[in-house]
Amino acid sequence: MITKQQLTDKLKQLELEIGKLREEVEEKDKKKRIGSVPLGNKITNIAPTTITAKSLLKSGLVGIWKNRSDIKDSGEFAASLRKRAQSRGEN
Repeated sequence: MITKQQLTDKLKQLELEIGKLREEVEEKDKKKRIGSVPLGNKITNIAPTTITAKSLLKSGLVGIWKNRSDIKDSGEFAASLRKRAQSRGEN
């Protein structure tokens, strides 16, 4: 016959084990998310790959700013975006 105390002790032990398992799962999930970038409500995996000129042209990124009337010099605009991104968190 199991006593109430034995049952309580076993439940506490199981709660500790569950906590450790949750931490392990969270750590594994965190490692999986490395290399992923949140975009809105989606997660997009970014795998380290070699990008060819052909794949870059097909990506839709080339010419993305061509119809923007507020951007006069795309190189200057890109440089200002990089500068702002690099200085985030320095304030």
